[in-house]
Amino acid sequence: MGTDVYAPGKASSSWRKLALVTGKRYKKNYITFERLLDRTIDNITTATSSNVSNQIVISDTSTKRDVCRVVSIKRPESNNDANANEKNIGGKPAVKVVKEFIQESTIKSLSWWNDSMVAGSNDGHIYYYQNDPTTTDDPELRETFVHTKLKGFKESVSQTIGSMGFNTSIKAVAINQLSTHQFSSLENNYYHIWDFSDAVRPTITFKVSDQPVYCSQWSPHSRNYSLIGGSENSIKITDTRLLSSYSTTRKSPTVWFNNSGAIGGGGGSGTTTTTTGSNGKNSSSYQSSVSIKDVAWHPFVPYWFASATDSGEISIWDLRSTLEPVISFLAHSSSISKIDWCPAHSELLVSSGIDGEYKFWSLLNEPHYNLFQKDETSPFVSCGFFENDGYNSYGVNQSGEVYYANVQSKFMNPIIYSKFDKKERSERITERLIYNRDFINGFEKAITQANKHSRAGSATSLEKAKILLSLCFQQNLDDTLADVLKSTMPKVNCKKETLAEIEQYAYFIPPTFYEKFQTKLSTNLMTKIKELKVNLDIQYHIKNFKGVGDEIQDIERDVLSTLKGDLNSIRMETIVDLVEVLLAHDTNRCFQFAIQVIELFKLKLSQIMPIIRLLLHPSIFEKKYSLGDSTNILLSSSSSNNNQTPLNVSGNNSVLQVPSSPLLKNNRSSSVGGQNSSSATGTTTTTTTTGATTSISLSPSMGRSNTTNSKDKELTSSIGGQIIYGNGDLEEMKLNEYLTNSDQIIHQLHFMKGFLRLLNSPTPIGDGTNPTDEDIIDFSAKNKPSLILSMPIFRIYMTILLDMFIFDQFFIVLLNCLNVVTEEFEFHQYLQDQYDLATPEFIEYIKNSQQRDRLKPYDTERYSTPMLTIISILYNVPPQSIPLELYEQLLQSLPLLIQEVDNSLISTIQQPDPSSGQPGKMQSSQKATQLLESIKFITTEQPKPVIPSSSSSSSSSTRRPVTSSRPLSTNLSSPSTNKISSELQTQLQSINSILNKYVF
Repeated sequence: MGTDVYAPGKASSSWRKLALVTGKRYKKNYITFERLLDRTIDNITTATSSNVSNQIVISDTSTKRDVCRVVSIKRPESNNDANANEKNIGGKPAVKVVKEFIQESTIKSLSWWNDSMVAGSNDGHIYYYQNDPTTTDDPELRETFVHTKLKGFKESVSQTIGSMGFNTSIKAVAINQLSTHQFSSLENNYYHIWDFSDAVRPTITFKVSDQPVYCSQWSPHSRNYSLIGGSENSIKITDTRLLSSYSTTRKSPTVWFNNSGAIGGGGGSGTTTTTTGSNGKNSSSYQSSVSIKDVAWHPFVPYWFASATDSGEISIWDLRSTLEPVISFLAHSSSISKIDWCPAHSELLVSSGIDGEYKFWSLLNEPHYNLFQKDETSPFVSCGFFENDGYNSYGVNQSGEVYYANVQSKFMNPIIYSKFDKKERSERITERLIYNRDFINGFEKAITQANKHSRAGSATSLEKAKILLSLCFQQNLDDTLADVLKSTMPKVNCKKETLAEIEQYAYFIPPTFYEKFQTKLSTNLMTKIKELKVNLDIQYHIKNFKGVGDEIQDIERDVLSTLKGDLNSIRMETIVDLVEVLLAHDTNRCFQFAIQVIELFKLKLSQIMPIIRLLLHPSIFEKKYSLGDSTNILLSSSSSNNNQTPLNVSGNNSVLQVPSSPLLKNNRSSSVGGQNSSSATGTTTTTTTTGATTSISLSPSMGRSNTTNSKDKELTSSIGGQIIYGNGDLEEMKLNEYLTNSDQIIHQLHFMKGFLRLLNSPTPIGDGTNPTDEDIIDFSAKNKPSLILSMPIFRIYMTILLDMFIFDQFFIVLLNCLNVVTEEFEFHQYLQDQYDLATPEFIEYIKNSQQRDRLKPYDTERYSTPMLTIISILYNVPPQSIPLELYEQLLQSLPLLIQEVDNSLISTIQQPDPSSGQPGKMQSSQKATQLLESIKFITTEQPKPVIPSSSSSSSSSTRRPVTSSRPLSTNLSSPSTNKISSELQTQLQSINSILNKYVF
């Protein structure tokens, strides 16, 4: 019996550190070697393992019994099915023979896939067995395939024919994993492809070289490519599609080779020269006398493979690189019999050698790579991993001993490459759980930690969260084997890139891994991972969005499509972050996105309140704070440098963060049709006639800004960075009163979207020359909701109404809002200031309108416009909501204006308007009819904006013409149900009687 040793190779400081967990240094209970020792077995020629179970077929050519045996390695059951490496807990694995059958002749090579097994013999025959690994039935011989040219030769005949030796043994057989009706065989220097349905002759025969070939393997990534190794250190990749047409086209089926002299080269010692191969492809001529004894495709990186030589060297190849191995090291002191990649981890492989050593390697464990080895006096003929057994492996030696290396996670953990710093211990523990395939515990920890990092919000935290979640997903590689082989790009040495990918793929969960290995993961667990990944991707892109390109639109579409599948799949704070980014770069798209989200959440409106509050913030229901409140520090700070300072709310240290909402960012200057400059209680409104910018300096009591800014800056500064709520969250309670269903919310947002679109247009307010062009006044009159809840939108709308002297709409909106926005709200003071500012001018306008124009006695509009304005205000605002002074003034002025309308109609009959060209009676009738229709429209349908003419105002500014738009009511109840005063009823009856006198 041999001992467990480690061949140190070259000494270095890094080696000395790594040696602590390798070779002789590891604790015995970290790796246990379970052994099958059957005294009836004494000469194993070859062995292979099943792809679906922990079973090995060994071929015994002993004089005692010439049989093949199926050895099963049964692991003790474990409660954790996802952790293949810890299934040994509770007992030792059992290694025993479960089947055996008489072999027809000495077996040289084996291949076993699903229930099909082929065996190549020393006499040129290939035997096809049905060997089901899921049953205890002995394998059954189904067919025998014979190479015609080897018929008649005795077993193991070897003689010289021409320039090379001639041998009857089948050096290698391999079942095509992706096309299971095919298998290949190697004899001498020929490569054959067989179909299981035709035992007479191979479907394809190809002379690989003038020298013998020893090994081959089908690519597990593409059914058409096969890897072949042979003498003179040669390696070749062939394409079966070219092989099938080779006899007619004579086009070489070789798509890659590493030696122009034979098939290829690349490991071992020798001199390298660059030449051009017979097919015109570049190759490196590597003069060497060694032979390739085994090749192995990487199980999930399609362009990597390993080769092993009879000189004991292992080489790792990257087909994207130059025609030299990216890694090459001396693994054994003599010929290597077998190499195999770990199907679970990209950096691990095992090898067995004629020198009696069976070794376990990690390509990340530089410079020596070896993790442990098993030494015996008898040569090892085979080794490998099982498909669903993590990094546990097996080795078979010639004397009949089968070793199962049961590796504990405690041995692997110190060696595992980590993507995290040593201080991040919890993340490293999660890494180890996933690396060791303890998926359930690892994924749950990854979700918890990724959530924690994602909520931190910083770029570093998001990156950590992404790394954690990336460990949980099956992944696909961008480059396929065909892409790499067909690439015409010049080859460069990509060793650094390959080494980096080896680190990256250390936790790689290849495609179909869960399905292939029947990993039992709950749907709920995987759903959580996918949802968190979507959230992280969105957060990451939002964090790195530069304001240009279509990336944000792609994110928007992904969010909506994900939400349609599951409303809970994306965190609301993530959606709010996206809304904030859209708001800063494209307000129109932002509101459209928000409307779509609200439509999805129409049955769960409470969940989307953060979005609504962000878009409305500050709302007209923002709570008012005393001057001694700490809020003033925040507001003063935000108005000067936009800093956001967390405040303590009600002593519980809770702060609701609501990002700033720059609704009018990059707003163009607005061309408007009038100018009005007034000031009252610290509030200034300025509107310029042509191409100027509307600027608003907010009232000091608002605590927002003390400087005069442009329209976009006014909105930006008025929307705070934080909302501080008092007990009971009064603002949200009030918003819920006016946003009781999704239709009301969508109506509010549709209005804001259209309002901002027109406000940012070149001409937000038209001059009336083109009635078909809708401007911001017409749009607002048609579409505004019963109560505009956004304070910035409300203020700008009020400013426009007052600037355009649309007094009826101004006072309807203002007084109805004052009725609900009481003194406890911050906005109340602004409304009061606006009332104080506009009322004197309005009353003056009413009084001036009552004075007769002796030059134009037929000018009925001079009196009808203020009359209709008063009627509209009194009808659409409850009497109790109108201040007494104004109410009395309106009631006093209305009969006087009615009388003046009557007088002007009489004057029109007597002295017609000369510009009309119609008789005075007809002019009078038309005016009366129009007034009756206007009154009916106001009192039975919706209020119509009434705009004074330029001749009826004391201001010299240009007036906006009367609009024909039909506005929506701004009062809180329908006009038809509004209880109007008896005085107004009396005056309405009076005006109707007067006007009907002139209608004919």
